Amino acid sequence: MNIQTNNNSKNAASSACAACKHQRKRCRPDCALARYFPASNPQQFKDVHRLFRVSNVTKILDSVPSARERDRAMQSIIFEAGARRRDPVHGVVGILRGLFDRVEATQMELESLRRQIAFQKCFRIQRAQMQQTQMGMFTNI
Repeated sequence: MNIQTNNNSKNAASSACAACKHQRKRCRPDCALARYFPASNPQQFKDVHRLFRVSNVTKILDSVPSARERDRAMQSIIFEAGARRRDPVHGVVGILRGLFDRVEATQMELESLRRQIAFQKCFRIQRAQMQQTQMGMFTNI
């Protein structure tokens, strides 16, 4: 997931970020949420606000020291909020459960294929041994 940054100062001055629009306030140039919630994607902010509330998101952002870690934290928050919107009951846990189920099914399929390969190897060895025994019987006649 890429976080869109709002680098255009003219655009920032004329258009408030989704967070500021939702709060009906003027978006300042140093708005901490403008980087993560551009005006072009208000649904993303609504999802985050519904699950975490603005004050909690800003507290999280303030508690994270580096910009890179803040970006990663916001990616996680945005992902969690989107997952909760798509699946209100399970959210990210539902995604994880689905992935674990797929891994388990793939492991079972892999084990089945390994058994089939082992069976085919044994079958080929037995067939080769039978052919050698039959060839030996014909050469002794």
